[in-house]
Amino acid sequence: MTLPGDFYYLNIDYPDDAYGNPRYAEPDPRHPSFQRLTNWFDLGPNGYQLRHGDLGGDITWVYTHPFNWRVWHLSGPREGREGVALATDLDGVMDPDYEIKYQSGTYVVGAEPERVDYPMREIHMGFWIAGHIAGLTGPFRYLMTADAFRQSWSETVPGYLGCFNRVHGWRWLQVLKGKGAVSGGATKHSPTAFGNNAELWNIVAHAPYPMYAKRALTATWKSSAELVTAGDGVAHGKIAIANRGTWRNHPKFIITGRGNVSIQDGIGGKMVKLPEFYDSDGAFMMVDTDPTRQTIVTANEPVDDGLAKFLRNSQLLEAMFHDQVARATPAQRRVPGGVLFDNPIPARTVAHLNVEHDNPQGTVTCILPQHYRTAWS
Repeated sequence: MTLPGDFYYLNIDYPDDAYGNPRYAEPDPRHPSFQRLTNWFDLGPNGYQLRHGDLGGDITWVYTHPFNWRVWHLSGPREGREGVALATDLDGVMDPDYEIKYQSGTYVVGAEPERVDYPMREIHMGFWIAGHIAGLTGPFRYLMTADAFRQSWSETVPGYLGCFNRVHGWRWLQVLKGKGAVSGGATKHSPTAFGNNAELWNIVAHAPYPMYAKRALTATWKSSAELVTAGDGVAHGKIAIANRGTWRNHPKFIITGRGNVSIQDGIGGKMVKLPEFYDSDGAFMMVDTDPTRQTIVTANEPVDDGLAKFLRNSQLLEAMFHDQVARATPAQRRVPGGVLFDNPIPARTVAHLNVEHDNPQGTVTCILPQHYRTAWS
């Protein structure tokens, strides 16, 4: 029979509760480890990871990169688990930089704000590589950690800097390796000299798009034969979707089912008629209302060949073979003058967008990105 004295117990930091009564009963020989799992204060370092505030580290910063998708815990309760931790404050991770452009003239008193420009972010940061084990192990662990961490930064392929707290959850920022150390990374001695086996590495990260992101929200509306009949050949519906972010966002739409579709341009905007969706276009049509992107893309983009150009340049032939010409034309060009959207969804707003579809089997899915100005709040 095994007795409790045969097991090794760490010292209990808080044996009594707030009233002076014993916090723990006598340990059961059948389950001796149960005594160590009944109070927050006696869970040790792993227990602190589960707590919030100063004891557990409420704010967590991590970094990951497509090179190896290793998650580097830079600060917070799991700081340095992979061998790298923040050595300096993160400078530039809160409010984005901006510049207000003003217009003034001879007869204008003061100036009138014209627009606001938002440049890319520059984030200054420093890391201790193997700093928490400096002098305790040989050089190989430091060298392998430094190699893996440096390979996780690229000037061309963005990585992801993530921030977590228990109120706002995860927010992610795409970053590139903008600049190296100010000194160029030159060192007089090797980081492994004198048994140190650690390195302080400073970089400047660039975020071309300065807003943080969360997973986009989606909402789908489905047409039906009853709705088409009730609408005299066109089904009418409404999509409710929220912009939870602190930055305006342009919704995207995925449309299935051939036919004619119209969607509303933002809250209270006009109905925008989309080009006709043909079977030859493939399984879906994507509509991006961001004016800086290509508005309409189909699964099978047709090639604008010479025959289509010839038919399109002849008014008589185009009138006779309208459907054939339209099928051979990219969807973006089927509407003269293009399809334009002007109204984004404001921050912290629920949008109710009207949609129309004449196909009883059709669907309209709205995808709304969630962007934030700061790492939290």
